[in-house]
Amino acid sequence: MHDSALATADAEMLITQFKFLDTDGDGTLSPLEFRTGVKPLNKRLPVERQLKNPGELFKSLDADGNGGISFDGFTGGFGLK
Repeated sequence: MHDSALATADAEMLITQFKFLDTDGDGTLSPLEFRTGVKPLNKRLPVERQLKNPGELFKSLDADGNGGISFDGFTGGFGLK
C-alpha cells in the first residue's frame, strides 16, 4: 500500500475510533468515555496486544492536562497530525 493511502486508512480508522469512544458527541473524550470504550476494543485484541492501563494512555493523550482528549490530541498521540 502506498504511504499516502496508508496514512489515509490510518486517519479514517482513528476518526472511527474517536467517534466510537466519544459517546456524548461533544468532541472530547472524558476519562469515563475512554475507559468504557477501551473495554470492548480490548476484547477484540489478543491478550498480548490489549491495553493494560487505559488511564496511563489517557494521561499521555491529554496533552494539555485539561482532563479530556480532543480529536487533535487523540490523532497526534498516534502519530497523525
